[in-house]
Amino acid sequence: MPDMELKLGKRTKRDLLSKYSILGYFYKRAVANPGVTQFEYTEENGYEYERRATYLKATKTILTNDLACPVAHGHHIGSTCSMCGLKD
Repeated sequence: MPDMELKLGKRTKRDLLSKYSILGYFYKRAVANPGVTQFEYTEENGYEYERRATYLKATKTILTNDLACPVAHGHHIGSTCSMCGLKD
């Protein structure tokens, strides 16, 4: 899958790594290790899937091949997500 860019905007590293962050553990690992690609493997129905994420500190973005946006609760019909850029 092609990489998708998640824009973190004005969120600080401290906010992203906090207990109440919108990011899950997988993305928190990427933020804690900038520039290092994090991998996660799952197996389902005999197929193995790879998920990867890299936090780019200079641009405050996460490059990932995962299509699930961490801001699932903030999407509204007809608007564009500030993090993933997808339009609902």
